[in-house]
Amino acid sequence: MEMTAVSKKPTTVKTGATQKLLAFASLIVLVIFFSFSSSNFFQFDNIVGIMLSTAVIGILALGSTFFIITGGIDLAVGTVMTFAAVMTGVMITIWHLPLPIGVVGGIATGALCGKIIASLG
Repeated sequence: MEMTAVSKKPTTVKTGATQKLLAFASLIVLVIFFSFSSSNFFQFDNIVGIMLSTAVIGILALGSTFFIITGGIDLAVGTVMTFAAVMTGVMITIWHLPLPIGVVGGIATGALCGKIIASLG
């Protein structure tokens, strides 16, 4: 009985666990790098600023996850988010509407854009 050698091709990172581990490791490397680069990195105000900056992207990523799971993708998310944010600012600062009404108006703007985009697709 003759045994044949199985050739192994070079593999890329394919497993989900390995990708998650590498993403987390790169985050750790970045935190270590920036902590040595600046003495102000681990100050409370900086950490809060980083969290506030990434909160919007995190919320958008959470919403986009549902589209990706169902097999689609929505490239207009960033544009609609920016338009809704600008409209919220216009309603509050230029039209002098109260803050809750301006926020609801921004949400309604985003919902209307989503309805229009959904009807086109």
